Amino acid sequence: MTDRKLNFVFQFIIVVLFVLVANPFDKVQILFGLVLAWAVARVIFLNKWLSLDGAWAATIVGTVALGIGGSEPTVILLTFFISSNILAVLLTTRHSGSSPRELRERRDGIQVWSNAFWFVLFIILSYLFYSEHLYLMAVAGIAVATSDTWATIFGIRLAPNGTRIITTWKKAEAGTDGGISLPGTFAALLGAVLIGFVLLLFPRENRYAALIAVISGGFSGCMVDSYLGAAFQSRNRFFSLGRNNSWPIGNDMVNWLSTGAGALICLILYTILDYVLV
Repeated sequence: MTDRKLNFVFQFIIVVLFVLVANPFDKVQILFGLVLAWAVARVIFLNKWLSLDGAWAATIVGTVALGIGGSEPTVILLTFFISSNILAVLLTTRHSGSSPRELRERRDGIQVWSNAFWFVLFIILSYLFYSEHLYLMAVAGIAVATSDTWATIFGIRLAPNGTRIITTWKKAEAGTDGGISLPGTFAALLGAVLIGFVLLLFPRENRYAALIAVISGGFSGCMVDSYLGAAFQSRNRFFSLGRNNSWPIGNDMVNWLSTGAGALICLILYTILDYVLV
């Protein structure tokens, strides 16, 4: 139900921005983003990549990326999605011998939001406040998601016997919560670097400060993901806001926290570097 609530909340925010904030050009762009995002999500749903709620969430994410953010965040979002799925299909079929369709599993809405929540939030805030800092936090969130996804794919497929728990350094099976490996860690860095270099394709002031901040935030967020997985997820801990408000710290919660942490690290680094590298 959490994913449906988020769908309603961000859908409402988009409507408010469209009616009260957007200028005529922005309104056309938002409508275009909505139509294109819906079309892409529909294709993905029909190909069994997403559940119905996942397709709804993806439509909202795509609308915000293209309709509110523009071409740059859209290219960055597509880089994450396309690269991760290509790697998953190539490495999985190579090492398991199964077809891509047999290995495909629908992602639900909460999985979409666990990776894209901060991206959507900071894109909206950067639009409202014309803030480069907030925009880079959005990009860093996607860098974390890319880094973590690449690390998981490479770690499971290329290091089945070389995984260790990040907090204790004990050996573990590939795919264990909180586990890291040499191929997975290298892939995590490459994933963050990819998003950073896509960012360089677009002009901006102090672009190298932005590059360093996004790559650092993306890779650091992935390491936070591993730590949280070892310290909380594997021990079945709960996140609590009172007696009647608690949630299990599962993979989706860990992804949500780590993408937020990566965005925060990016903000701190960019604030420092933007001053130092003037």
